[in-house]
Amino acid sequence: MSSSNKTDTIESLKESFNSLLNNLEKVVLEEEKNFDIRRTKMWKIKKDLDNFQALKYENQLYLIKLIYKYKQINRIFISNIEIEYEIKDLIEIIGGSYCQDSDNKHKYNHYLFEFTTALSFALGLEEAKNISMVGKSDLIIDEEIAIECKYISSKNKLKARLSEASKQINTRVVDKEAKFGFVAMNVSELINQDKLLSFTDFLVKRFIKNYQLIYKKVDDPLTILKCIASDNNFEQIVSGYLSSEMEAVIYSKIPAPIKMSDNVKGIIFVSQTQIDIHNDESVLPINIRGRTYHLNHDLSREEYHECGLMIHKLAVGI
Repeated sequence: MSSSNKTDTIESLKESFNSLLNNLEKVVLEEEKNFDIRRTKMWKIKKDLDNFQALKYENQLYLIKLIYKYKQINRIFISNIEIEYEIKDLIEIIGGSYCQDSDNKHKYNHYLFEFTTALSFALGLEEAKNISMVGKSDLIIDEEIAIECKYISSKNKLKARLSEASKQINTRVVDKEAKFGFVAMNVSELINQDKLLSFTDFLVKRFIKNYQLIYKKVDDPLTILKCIASDNNFEQIVSGYLSSEMEAVIYSKIPAPIKMSDNVKGIIFVSQTQIDIHNDESVLPINIRGRTYHLNHDLSREEYHECGLMIHKLAVGI
């Protein structure tokens, strides 16, 4: 299990989201001359972010979740990362309605997951020469590795989506578009958010008491929260709990060892969820990303080792 915690203030989230909006509009306008970012749901998200303190708590959590999901792709525009993609796919991720109740059903999630998966490989595999999102496959790396991405909205769909992705990889190999592949599955929606929030709320209260004992001179509430967020002990406990929740959901529906075709080297499971840590005076949003994987048990010992090393190189925090 790999993990990454990212902490921001609301002001820094506003700044990074505005940067994303500017970059999105600039890139899309190169092909779509009449494009106006203010006519998309992204502008509605911006307005809510500007009015963050007036929102209900559950709406604040949802908004933070959206911001963290979207702001990841800004790396494509502000760095030297070269990923081939189509503008129409970029438009897809900012399309659709802005509705909390049906968010996990919107197809933008799938396109967004493709982009973040491409970024994860681009940032992690420095030796990769070509990463393409153009064509039938979700992602092709160096005309050798096919990655089929699945955003899972229901645990009852895990097995069917895995089977679907495996067939797609077999097709890519038969058509000589790739030599083998991996399935990437985003299981964020399967994490029980109430359980996670209850766990972290209890944990934060304990850490606050400990920090007040250790650092008696630190009386700024936000400073204490920032210390907790960057504390390795806190991160390891939260990450361990998230890992347990992920694997419990996955293996309850697809018992290990998971049978895979020869062309599928393994399955990469990722999750991204948001919490806020708070005391009586301050709130600090935290984004938690996790990754675990299951390799094909028919791989040779050498292949098994090589695939594991490759997956560990992938970027978790973007």
